[in-house]
Amino acid sequence: MGQKRIKHRPGDIVNKGDLQAVMKNISASMKRYYVPFFLSLFLLVGSVIVAIVSPDILKKMTDT
Repeated sequence: MGQKRIKHRPGDIVNKGDLQAVMKNISASMKRYYVPFFLSLFLLVGSVIVAIVSPDILKKMTDT
């Protein structure tokens, strides 16, 4: 990639192809990085909730 920069005059609309390419790039990188991150975060939160809730459930089960 050279130093060829596309200069947009004020008021120029970035053509749709570029915008779609950028959006596709962002969505691909989001799938690559954010989905595993959110999955692990979700699992972490779920395990914390289970850890908080399960002692109460165990107590109720042992009491009855």
